[in-house]
Amino acid sequence: EVYAKYALELLINEEKLREMEIKQKEHVLKNYDGVKNMKRLEEISLYMRNGLKDLGFDVWTSETPIIPVVIGDMMNCFTFWKDLYEEGVYVNAVIPPAVPKGQSLVRTSYMATHTNEHLDAILEAFRKVGIKHGIIDRNGHSLIEV
Repeated sequence: EVYAKYALELLINEEKLREMEIKQKEHVLKNYDGVKNMKRLEEISLYMRNGLKDLGFDVWTSETPIIPVVIGDMMNCFTFWKDLYEEGVYVNAVIPPAVPKGQSLVRTSYMATHTNEHLDAILEAFRKVGIKHGIIDRNGHSLIEV
């Protein structure tokens, strides 16, 4: 009887250990996706920051997936925002007093689920609208004084 009770406790404890192991593995796998997403988001942020800089845009010293793009004049910022929207890119316009006068900007933000095709389309829209508004030239130079 003592042996049977002991054997039963061992079986119960083994089952509990298996359940804990399964939960631990599920937790690790779930967090691994989070780690993969964070790595992807870092890659996207660097790609977009460098891509916008290469086009001639001022992105200040952003190091996050929220990247400001300085437009300058407040009214130009609004029309830039509208033209980007018409190109299929949604950004947020930021104007004084949230930023200094003459440094109005659009704020871009990215997610780990953005594809490379999305990113390239966004950069192309920025290039097109930036040239149209006289913010950058076709050679990747800024045309605004901030």
